[in-house]
Amino acid sequence: MRLGCHRIMPPVPGACPNAIGFTGAFDPTNWTLSNTNGGNGSVSSNSSTVLLTGSNAGSLSPTYTYYTVTVPCDGVINFNWDYSTTDWDRLYDPFGYSINGVLRN
Repeated sequence: MRLGCHRIMPPVPGACPNAIGFTGAFDPTNWTLSNTNGGNGSVSSNSSTVLLTGSNAGSLSPTYTYYTVTVPCDGVINFNWDYSTTDWDRLYDPFGYSINGVLRN
């Protein structure tokens, strides 16, 4: 999966400064990669692209790969993404994002 972050908005008090790509508050050094249930997902990122590879632990227990950042201010975040899986059913490799811990697919 490739994610790109693009945010252009006029300045608003309490809002994040304009950012294009993974810069400023969204710099890859501010993100955290985590896996559940012994997962082995990984990430490669720079200021314009994130390549997130989900876990392929071969376990019957669900494993999830998370790449998260705390957004320090108000605003709108737009991103483009591309998804692919080699599993026979994408049910086993869902993509989503979360806001305040609530997953949205």
